[in-house]
Formats: sequence, C-alpha cells, structure tokens
Amino acid sequence: MDLVSGIGMLADMQIIPVDGITGNYNTNWTGKANAAADALLGGLDFVYVHMEAPDECGHHGDPEHKKYAIEQIDSKVIPVFMERMEKAGEDYAILVTPDHPTPCACKTHVSEPVPFLIYTNKRSLFNGAHRYTEDEAAKTGLLIEDGYRMIDRLFAIK
Repeated sequence: MDLVSGIGMLADMQIIPVDGITGNYNTNWTGKANAAADALLGGLDFVYVHMEAPDECGHHGDPEHKKYAIEQIDSKVIPVFMERMEKAGEDYAILVTPDHPTPCACKTHVSEPVPFLIYTNKRSLFNGAHRYTEDEAAKTGLLIEDGYRMIDRLFAIK
C-alpha cells in the first residue's frame, strides 16, 4: 500500500519489496513472512508487516474473502515466520492487531476497540483470552485507549 510505504519512509524505515504482493486476498502471504524473517535474521531489530486484505474485503462487503484472508495470515504468515525464527534459534515477539475494524456489513471503518495479541517465544503472556476475537478481547477487560502505545508494550517485553 502506497500510504503505508509512505509512512514507513517518513519514519526512516527500510521498505522491503516482496514479489507478488497485491494488498488483497490474492497476495503472496508466505513471501511476506519470509521477507520479515529474512530482515530480522539479517540484522534488523524490528519489522512491520502490513496485511491489507482483511480491511479491503471489509470495504467490499466480502465476508468470505475476509475470512479467507484472516485464515491465510493464520496459516501462511504467522507460522512460517515463527518456524524460521525458531529454527534460527532467535528470540522474538509478535504483535498482531488490525489498525481499525472494517465490518463487511457497513463497508467502512468504525471506532470499536480491536483485539490484539502479543506473543513471545521467551515467556508466557497469557491474559485469559482463549481465542483471538473481539469478544474474547473484551472479556479480558484490557483496553489500550491510545493505539500508538501498543508498540511500547511490544518493545517492553524482555
């Protein structure tokens, strides 16, 4: 996405090209995971991977492809990345979160809270949620009012 790349450039981040990325559900999922692992194993301390597909499918009112996109993230991005990092013997932490909800029913962004997941291979961070869903996130009672502070939670993991 040009907008996200532009923000990355303004933040002085390295933009990593990945063949076959589309910003939609037919993107190169494994390529994104491998590019993130390659960057970290190559010396970067932090990688941001943007996956636009669930948001775009929400804008199009397409629940089937939105579900498919989320399933691809669950099966082709997160586990591929984790396997690469673990095989290399590297400690890592992952923050998974949308930047905003885009329900298929209304086809636009809404201001409801979003779930987030922080995982580290170094220690348990279990907060009582049993699944990564809006309902489970709400049950924990944990609400981060200022979304920009999420990165602080990730970087605070030792």
